[in-house]
Amino acid sequence: MLKLPSADSKRVYIVGYSMGGYGTWEFACRYPELVTAIVPVAGAGDPAEAEKLRNVPLWAIHGADDHIVPVDGSDKMIEAIRETGGVPLYSRLKNVGHDALVPVRQNSQPILHWLFRQNSQRRSLAPAASRLPSTSP
Repeated sequence: MLKLPSADSKRVYIVGYSMGGYGTWEFACRYPELVTAIVPVAGAGDPAEAEKLRNVPLWAIHGADDHIVPVDGSDKMIEAIRETGGVPLYSRLKNVGHDALVPVRQNSQPILHWLFRQNSQRRSLAPAASRLPSTSP
């Protein structure tokens, strides 16, 4: 994709849901220098790889009542990134199961606004105002 003439290598955003959320975490850990920002939804990453994401803008989203992909996978990843000095955003959605993509789609404006503010030259870690209900562990 980055070889396409219309591609902007300073704006490589990765968003994935469920298994795609796992893939989002994994790709960003393998290629943090290529990624501008990530939004893993209802996925989990490997906390042992958290150091690689310390400077990658990310907004993780997970339903607190997810019984398909347990929310503790995101909880542990966010905690590990914070322990390295990273400043990840995290929306842990109350009363939401694995269908976390529904509130994300219904309230996509804050996420898209935040996402498109990110670029490789000027990374902005400050959160946008969010209408997504959230709690952080």
